[in-house]
Amino acid sequence: MDSHPGNWTLAICGLLTWTPACSNSASPAQVSTAGFAPQLIELELNQAAVRPGDAFMVRPRFRNAGTDVDEVNSSVFLHFEGIGGDCETIAFQADHDPLVPTSRWLVDDQMSDKPGPYEYGTPQVVHVPAACEPGTYRIHVGLFDRAGGGLRLLDEVRGAVDVSWDAPPSEDWDPKPLPDEEHLRRRLALAERFPNAVELSTDNWTFGLDQASGGFLFTDRKTDTHWGSNPFSDRWGLVRLARGEEIMEVAVDGFDEIARLGSGLRARRVLTIPGEERPLHFTLTVSPTADGKGVRLESDLDNPTDWQVQHWTGLDRAFTTTDSEEGYVLVPRWLGELLPTDRGLPVGRLWGANELAMEMTGVVKDGQALLVTWDAPEMSLVTHLSLNDSPVVPGRRSQSVSLWATGPDHKVEIKPVARGDYIGLAQAYREVAKQRGHHRSWSQKRSARPELELMEGAPQFRFTALQRRKPGTPDNLGSTTQEHLAYSFEDIARCAEHWRRTLGIERAQLIVAGWNRAGYDNEHPDILPAAAQAGGNLGLKQLADTAAKLGYTLFLHDNYQDIYRSSPSWSEAVVNLDENGAPRLGGLWDGGQSERLCTLKQVEFARRNLPQVANTFSNPGYFLDTTLTTRLEPCSSPEHPMDMRADRAARLELFETARASFPLLGLEGVREWAVPSAAFFEGALSQKTVHNPDWIIVPLFPLVYGDCLGLSPIQSDTIGLEDAVEVLDHISYAQLPSFSFGEGAYFEHTPTPSLAVRPRISRFEAHGDNEFTMELAWTVAADLQHDAQIFVHFTHPRSARLEGLVFQDDFLPPQPSSSWRPGTTVLTGARRLRFEPGLWHAGPWEVRAGCVANDGDGGVTRLNLDFPADDGQRVLLGTLHREGGLLHLEAPLPASDRRVFTRADGGWAAALKPTDRLIKNVSEILGPLHRLVVGTPMTDHRYLTLDRSVERTRFGAVNITVNRGATPYSIDGTTLPPFGFLVTSPTFIAFHATEFGGLAYPGGALFTLRSLDDQPLTTSKRLRVYHGFGPTEVRLPERVVTVEREAVIRP
Repeated sequence: MDSHPGNWTLAICGLLTWTPACSNSASPAQVSTAGFAPQLIELELNQAAVRPGDAFMVRPRFRNAGTDVDEVNSSVFLHFEGIGGDCETIAFQADHDPLVPTSRWLVDDQMSDKPGPYEYGTPQVVHVPAACEPGTYRIHVGLFDRAGGGLRLLDEVRGAVDVSWDAPPSEDWDPKPLPDEEHLRRRLALAERFPNAVELSTDNWTFGLDQASGGFLFTDRKTDTHWGSNPFSDRWGLVRLARGEEIMEVAVDGFDEIARLGSGLRARRVLTIPGEERPLHFTLTVSPTADGKGVRLESDLDNPTDWQVQHWTGLDRAFTTTDSEEGYVLVPRWLGELLPTDRGLPVGRLWGANELAMEMTGVVKDGQALLVTWDAPEMSLVTHLSLNDSPVVPGRRSQSVSLWATGPDHKVEIKPVARGDYIGLAQAYREVAKQRGHHRSWSQKRSARPELELMEGAPQFRFTALQRRKPGTPDNLGSTTQEHLAYSFEDIARCAEHWRRTLGIERAQLIVAGWNRAGYDNEHPDILPAAAQAGGNLGLKQLADTAAKLGYTLFLHDNYQDIYRSSPSWSEAVVNLDENGAPRLGGLWDGGQSERLCTLKQVEFARRNLPQVANTFSNPGYFLDTTLTTRLEPCSSPEHPMDMRADRAARLELFETARASFPLLGLEGVREWAVPSAAFFEGALSQKTVHNPDWIIVPLFPLVYGDCLGLSPIQSDTIGLEDAVEVLDHISYAQLPSFSFGEGAYFEHTPTPSLAVRPRISRFEAHGDNEFTMELAWTVAADLQHDAQIFVHFTHPRSARLEGLVFQDDFLPPQPSSSWRPGTTVLTGARRLRFEPGLWHAGPWEVRAGCVANDGDGGVTRLNLDFPADDGQRVLLGTLHREGGLLHLEAPLPASDRRVFTRADGGWAAALKPTDRLIKNVSEILGPLHRLVVGTPMTDHRYLTLDRSVERTRFGAVNITVNRGATPYSIDGTTLPPFGFLVTSPTFIAFHATEFGGLAYPGGALFTLRSLDDQPLTTSKRLRVYHGFGPTEVRLPERVVTVEREAVIRP
């Protein structure tokens, strides 16, 4: 720090402030515009040192010391240069446009009668490249005219920042809290922000719209809570326009008129574009909602010009909540996320319409909640976490929301909610969903489709029969097509019979992919006949008949989003064309590069295919892949043009076309408008099972739609032998499991060859957040017969590749494994690895290792290792995640804990292999639990510990508590060990506990108690007890009984 000129001081907002001893001019290119004289008052940094790959915050504070505003809108440059360097030695930078344009930087005299800041400048989050060399970097700051050849209006060097691996991580930083008296002063200022606003008022609320600025204030009169418009800029919003490469933003910063219209208000504004004769016309209509409890905002934008509207704001950084108010924002992404306001650096996040399961958001502050809803498929949500200061923001950190629209009009409703938390917001939106027709309950669906009963309590078993991977695809980098038959239709039938007869599983869903003529992800939409390699039409029909005889439900997996040039039906006339008339590309799957079918054509192909499939196989279920995961998109083909709303209508028509042939329909993705069509959504639950530490998952969707359909993880995210935490995820949401098991008739397989070694990571060194060095150590337990090749897999549950693979590292050990000696530990060499861009870059990634050896027939086989492994013979070595600009390796919990649901000591499945023990134990928990709650929405949810490891959910009278933590947790006289749980209800109890009913279970025990006559357990005449593992005694309502496997207890 001695090399820095000047002194560091702590500013009131908790940032480090550079107060220069002198001002150095870095360039002679400094210019000025008439009357505009910007000055840099000071430069604030939230921390003096930062790690490579991490981020920090810089806030330049400017004032206008001239006589007039800027004639243009100048930009800020922030360059970080090596000491003694110049702009030619920039290591990283953060050039930006200030939140308040320089054309609105008023001078002191102009602001004398106007409340507001005299200083300008926008805090910037600066990301330091992971490859940045440690050292000291000076900060070069100023203003420049982007459109004027980059001429600088201000040019200074102010201070420096250290890049060091010893710097604290950015997530540890917090600003200095706002004093209580200032908090109160700002709340009062917010209430009085627009004294001349035109008001619309009811007994419940007051909405004031300011004609001069376009700002507004919404007041909940029952709680005297104020919700305002953008606190940093007095305007209604912005319109962003594009013409060729030109980009322009036009502000709705006031209204030409505001008139009363019936029970509402109508505001108009003519928006002029420089150089354009025809203006835009913006109209805002404000009225009470139908129930009178909120406000309806209807916006219309008439654009007669040749400028394209990229987006315009239905709301602009509205409804601010702060850290001082314990505020948060809700985002309905998949299940739902809670974004707290009390942590993190400033960030704006765009949530596209394709990411949002529901057209809503919610904001909470001081225990009061505001629900915001819209009804437009073109609408995107933007959340803003800010450290900007404002006299009407009562906190240091603030968070607000924007709505960005692309269509010509939209409607937004805002409404206070009585219960001021995410539960109350979800329950309020549930009523909106019913009014919109999105909510169709399970009981309503079952009345129309009685076959739904077969899905109640039925675990999922997924099969991919035929796989044909063409050259150049993610899992085949070779030059020839690879073909693999993982399951014949006869194999699947034998598995089903095994589960019914050996494990006693009464109901199941069999979901079969790769049944079609060319195999999985190949040559769609041409699917018939069934793959000959798997058994052809006859074999698939026999499988359907076997499933029906067993009481199981067969789903066939299909895809109408993608078409391949190798497909017999491919034609330029059926693909979706983008705005330039080029085909939209789909995914690069096993069948090669796909193109997107226009949704209107998807319906035509489905009408051709699906009746024939139903007539041939008579299966009751169908699953449509990817249909809800892709964004709604227009098609510019002149033969079949389509906008986003037409795309949604066509997808709904596709679903109803499928339901006309198959009573049970599963869909990939989560969109509320598809709820009436589906029996289950695939993929939703993976947002929870991935356990990203940066996400706070809250069950918004289950609280709204939990009584309408099932939710399952993505296809590759199955429950394996070591997935105890994922079992708890399913229990907490009362959702059906999807299991991992081997290929073919897996239960008949002879043991694979073994290698008596135990791997671990002996060395790990991070080189930023994208590169690392890792070495494996292998403990040898016995003489080895095989020369093995080592593979290390880095996996993510949402990866579409086999076994969740993101990338892998395969290598031969330096010494052949046949030379390793018992009792020794062998190091196999440090290897430097790097993540490739785009490969689930956010993480986390599980690190799994295994070995393969030649099988004698020209192929290779995976070897069993001397350590508990997953179904692919891979040992979990740890989990990689990013934190503070570095990759970190987290050691796994003991294998015995992760595999707790494969236990069967003294229990029902003691004679079975681990995979079947897992299937039996988990099905005995989740099968009855799902039957109990199906058709019942989640009614409450809480995290019971600060680290969110203990979670409680409620479905009416059913209470569920799970413990994902590393220490025991006690609740209602029951002690839950790590991976313990407790389900209580009048007719069903299940637990994995070390204490229950006054009985101690050293090492833990698994029991379920179920009333078979639907009477309360206290009075049931037929009470079934299932014992999974552990001590055999269990307390019933009136006595203690001993049960080794299962028993039906009668009075």
